[in-house]
Amino acid sequence: MNLPNELLEIIFRYAATSARPVGKHQEVLFPISASHVCGHWRELSLNTPDFWSRLNISILRTWEENRVGVYLERSRNALLDIRLSRHDWADESSQYYGSSMKMPAFISLLLPHIHRWRTFAVNIDPDGVDPDGPYLNIRKQLHDHSAPKLEYLHVSVIGPLDCDEFIPQPIEPILLHGTSALAKVRFGNAIAGRGSLPFQHVTTLDLGFSNNHATPTEYSDVKWVLEASPHLEDLTLRGQLFFHQYNMPVIKLPFLRSLKIVLTPCCDVTYIHDLFISLSTPTLRTLELYALSKEKLEGFIEVMENNMPQSKFPVLETFGLASTQGSSQIFNDLFRVMPQVTHLWLLKPGLANALFNHLVRNMARRKAAGWVPLWPNLSTITFLECNPSHYKSVANFLRKRSKITQPIRNIRIDSSGNGLGENLMNALGKLVEVEEIDLEEERRMVARKQMVNPDCWYE
Repeated sequence: MNLPNELLEIIFRYAATSARPVGKHQEVLFPISASHVCGHWRELSLNTPDFWSRLNISILRTWEENRVGVYLERSRNALLDIRLSRHDWADESSQYYGSSMKMPAFISLLLPHIHRWRTFAVNIDPDGVDPDGPYLNIRKQLHDHSAPKLEYLHVSVIGPLDCDEFIPQPIEPILLHGTSALAKVRFGNAIAGRGSLPFQHVTTLDLGFSNNHATPTEYSDVKWVLEASPHLEDLTLRGQLFFHQYNMPVIKLPFLRSLKIVLTPCCDVTYIHDLFISLSTPTLRTLELYALSKEKLEGFIEVMENNMPQSKFPVLETFGLASTQGSSQIFNDLFRVMPQVTHLWLLKPGLANALFNHLVRNMARRKAAGWVPLWPNLSTITFLECNPSHYKSVANFLRKRSKITQPIRNIRIDSSGNGLGENLMNALGKLVEVEEIDLEEERRMVARKQMVNPDCWYE
């Protein structure tokens, strides 16, 4: 069967961009293998520059420098998506220092093509006390350049597992001559100091310390990065980023629409308090909290109840909780700081029963003088994981809610995470429209957000 060239090109591009990166010992990459199938495939692949534009560079492979040279030549003028690391998969060898020393040589190979960079992600060892370490050298190499097509920048510093204290690495000024297309930035175990990068066009920012023993930075550093991004719309904060200090000035994020917070074991209740008190987000539409222990969850609830002004999040529509442990007492103020919620999504939520039971108690008092409904606009509930222990409280809530003028419109349940069984699903379907759908991509994104040390460093 002979496929048209146009269809083969689509297949080639899809295979080259969707395939997960190879590990250290998987040495045949798809573009290379496809170009050796037959003469026709080779001719077509060599004349498809996009096919060679995705560079997952693993410097521990002995032949990698030659391969990168071939890819750069064959990609011609195509925009480049570059990931540079010792290798893509996190394992024991990813904790061995010294193997990043070859990275500056690869940067030198890539720099003549910096005008074509669309994505640049690097995973590197910290320099420690070495003044000639690869991290410092790469910063120097990128200092006096522009990257006009760069849309996504990711700098990840490897935090050792076997240490009691890890100091996140500073980022000195880089790409000083401009990154006019830069819209997405992620820093892992790295601190962006004042003037370190042109953030003025950034709309998506991901800041985090993945190592449990990482030393927080100063609040002023975080404040500078956020305020240097005046068009910020999507913000992810991982781990405890800054130290507590008194009278912290408010950080105004007037255009922020989505806030995702990943609380690692090292985050204390004081940090949760400081974080929500310090951020002003009047246009926030989505708030997602990940990996909350019972203590962290109670700390969040306490902050919402005792320290937040009414309608702290006046236009919030989606509220998500992932991997919350244990149950907790709920109070009305938790709902009143986000009164316009229309969509609630939950993954492994220990809070679910307490939350729905509180909403039921609120509706039971609807005939009382001065009664105020909680989350009156809630119409959709998404369970990325559902089990029988949730059924009773959810069903009771749906019955009560159906008696008022704002019933729940539908419940979405991930088919692969559905533990209710056929009988409970049928019973639930009599109360509300139930969609059992494939939410694998959403589950994968949630799992990726909440992992402290993911399998793949850039996920």
